Amino acid sequence: MNPPKILTVDDSKTIRLLIRRILRPFSVDLYEASNGEEALEVARQEHPQLIILDYNMPVMDGVTMLGHLREDALLKPIPVIMLTAESSSHIIAAVARLGARDYLTKPFQLAPIRSLKEGGILVVDDSRTMRLVLARALKDLGFQNLTMAVNGREALEMVQKRPSISCSSTWKCPK
Repeated sequence: MNPPKILTVDDSKTIRLLIRRILRPFSVDLYEASNGEEALEVARQEHPQLIILDYNMPVMDGVTMLGHLREDALLKPIPVIMLTAESSSHIIAAVARLGARDYLTKPFQLAPIRSLKEGGILVVDDSRTMRLVLARALKDLGFQNLTMAVNGREALEMVQKRPSISCSSTWKCPK
């Protein structure tokens, strides 16, 4: 089985290097591009299983690229995680409407991301299909300790009952 392909798209060499370091412990083929135009070409040639995409870039920004991905039948199913310093609710809503799977804001810390492989991941979505697709993608990337919940209420109950499920620094566990 070939390792999963991940395409990281950011105009910052530093961010691309940081992502490369984060992914180093995992068995993945990493491709890089510095703008959306380059990334579309790489995506068409390599068909990655995941794209980590910056919002603001020269030549072609992340939103425009995401729009092009969603218009292309072969590229449309590729999950996209938007990675950016932009954190306003209208921007997050716009990329969600275009089908971004997640939205990470910069700066982010390396240690919590590395610890995900040793710890567990709670996948929460009301769509059974989406939960299974995400779980399969995470397992393909080497994550084995997955738990699934069908909604926020069930997720909160799981977090409260199971000490192995911990809360992130951006979301506080209920007391």
